[in-house]
Amino acid sequence: MNPPLPAAPWPFDRSLKKLPKECGEWLGYESHSPEEGIAKVQAYLDEPGIVQRKLVMPLNRVWHYYSIAACDAYFRSSADDLSRFLNWSIAFGSLYYRILGTSSESKPNPDAHFPSPLWDSNRAAGPCLLSQWPAAEAGAYFLIRNVEIDQDYIPDPKHRRYREGTNDTFYAYFLADAFGIPSHYQSATPLVTAYRQLLEHWRTDDPEIFQRVMREAAAFHISRSKHGTDRNKYEFETAVDRVFPPELLAVQAIRRRLGLPVFEAGHPLVDAPWAVIQHLPAAAPHPLAVALEARMRQDYPLFR
Repeated sequence: MNPPLPAAPWPFDRSLKKLPKECGEWLGYESHSPEEGIAKVQAYLDEPGIVQRKLVMPLNRVWHYYSIAACDAYFRSSADDLSRFLNWSIAFGSLYYRILGTSSESKPNPDAHFPSPLWDSNRAAGPCLLSQWPAAEAGAYFLIRNVEIDQDYIPDPKHRRYREGTNDTFYAYFLADAFGIPSHYQSATPLVTAYRQLLEHWRTDDPEIFQRVMREAAAFHISRSKHGTDRNKYEFETAVDRVFPPELLAVQAIRRRLGLPVFEAGHPLVDAPWAVIQHLPAAAPHPLAVALEARMRQDYPLFR
């Protein structure tokens, strides 16, 4: 039997201290609602013929709303709300990524419509957090194909979309290893030290080594968790990627899936949300996400 959920209020890392107020205030704006985005996605589904890729714009807005709602639910220690909103956020984010991945793979060339570097790979890894393995493997496949297409069609590393040695590169190597996906990807830039060490030791059975590399990766994650500007972009600008660090929680989830020893990360950024999300009650899927996935499978043979 799984241990019970932690007692309320649920803890969180001190780097997140401003987010409870920010998320609550954002949700308080009447204009911040998923309904318009849901209606637009549904309208695309209702059109005759093959569903159009341009629905990813309203789909992304739906994901964003539920991602903020999930963070707010965590800060309120509401298990039912968190389960529902986190499931829906992950589902819509995964669909967003897999639709873009299907598009880029169907016409692999330098001008293909790729997922955004730094940000969108977090959506590919999202299903790992709730052990939704078919969607997680599909996201991993498209992420690896995206970085490979980018590499194959843009020879100059300086001009590639995925040229930073941070989360995109870490996911490509880590998920290929975790899911046994063949890959010829070679990073344009060496992995930053924190992610390189985590990649080397994520399977370790030594708790001290595991906690050391996870703490260093958590510190790097926090250093990249801030609002971007026109000049500077960061990997973890969105609230949901700060509250639920996807690359680090994915490591914990995949270790559990593979039957590796269960260790805490030794850092509250990881240990606090992990203690909650692995014991959430079940949540019904969002009907629009179910309908959209079924339609994509019907209309696009490359979708997975």
